[in-house]
Amino acid sequence: FFTYLSLEVESSEDTTLVIQGPGGTWCNDDYRNMNPGIAGQWLAGEYRVWVGSYKRGEYYPYAIRLTAAPLLNPVPYGR
Repeated sequence: FFTYLSLEVESSEDTTLVIQGPGGTWCNDDYRNMNPGIAGQWLAGEYRVWVGSYKRGEYYPYAIRLTAAPLLNPVPYGR
């Protein structure tokens, strides 16, 4: 597992994020401004990631940024 891992979506528009993995399912809308993200301790295993739009029927270009950094006491964020 990762002691700390952050997955953030970067887009110029309002996007949403759903992550499904061994520890459960997490959703986020506004982690940093209009960009969603999930950060904390991630269990080993397979994850499914969905990126969507806050507006129904709209689709926007985006990039996904993963950042890993060791923390002594990781706190889940965006759950």
